Amino acid sequence: MAKFDLDIEYDYDFHLLGIASHLPDYRLCWAINNQLELQLAKSDSPLKILQKDKASLVSFDVFCGVNEETQEEYNLIDNLNEGVRFIPEVKNADYILQVKGATELGFKNIQQQINRIEQVLTTFVINVSELKSKEKLLF
Repeated sequence: MAKFDLDIEYDYDFHLLGIASHLPDYRLCWAINNQLELQLAKSDSPLKILQKDKASLVSFDVFCGVNEETQEEYNLIDNLNEGVRFIPEVKNADYILQVKGATELGFKNIQQQINRIEQVLTTFVINVSELKSKEKLLF
């Protein structure tokens, strides 16, 4: 019997921003909502990742929202839970902000706005194409 490999090319049409902050997720979400005039809300279904030992699931909270004016979609994802990182390659980020539908200029503006939040230590752009675990971001 012949064996076939299925090669699928996914379209990663979003921007990623790493955020370092000591705030709990709900407080950071509140600060981002105020700064960007959004209405991010906690999703009822967290992202669940099966551990390498395949014995346990780790959940990561997600706050979702849409800017009705620009039609940009936002997902704020906890990057650390129970000592496990959602995106292991991004060790310096406590949170990952995924933005769909933003232009390069619009995304830079979002980064500048979030940097103005007093409790945000730093933000940095994450290059999606360099991530080994980028398929986790397709939800």
